[in-house]
Amino acid sequence: MGNTNSIPEAQRTMQRQLQYCQERRTQLQWHISSLEALAWREKDEIERNMVDSSRNFSIFRDCLDELEQVESVLQHLLTKKSICEKEVARLSNELNASDPEGAARAGKHSPETSAGIRESAESAL
Repeated sequence: MGNTNSIPEAQRTMQRQLQYCQERRTQLQWHISSLEALAWREKDEIERNMVDSSRNFSIFRDCLDELEQVESVLQHLLTKKSICEKEVARLSNELNASDPEGAARAGKHSPETSAGIRESAESAL
């Protein structure tokens, strides 16, 4: 008689184990689905970041190119300034050598005259 009771008991035990396994399977499938969704969101975020990084790098490269152009123009202007300063010094020396009294008068320009000389020199550049 002990055998007849053990068969239904074994069937119930197996049924409980099967139900537990099915519940665990459902939970694991839900976790897998959640992880897949998270992975896709992360992938999308990484792709957006890569696009942003590429765009930012392009902007940065353009800024560097513009900076190089500005530096080139600045160097050109500094060269022009140096040339102008040398020319002013040469002309001043010639004026001093040829007409010391006139050079003394030329050195005493009014502020308006000096500003006019500066403006005309700047516009010549």
